[in-house]
Amino acid sequence: MAGSGGLIGMPSLLLIGLPIHQVIGSVKFSNMFSSFSSFYILLKKKQLKLKDALQ
Repeated sequence: MAGSGGLIGMPSLLLIGLPIHQVIGSVKFSNMFSSFSSFYILLKKKQLKLKDALQ
């Protein structure tokens, strides 16, 4: 919950030796995937209208 896993995930990835640009990229990808899946679920449950989202 604290920072979308970045509080634990980023230091862990750095400790195993990944370069900082790969760590940041993996966190950005994870956040993008999470946001898209939440958006899709809201559309699927009809809690969000595509017309409103496109505005």
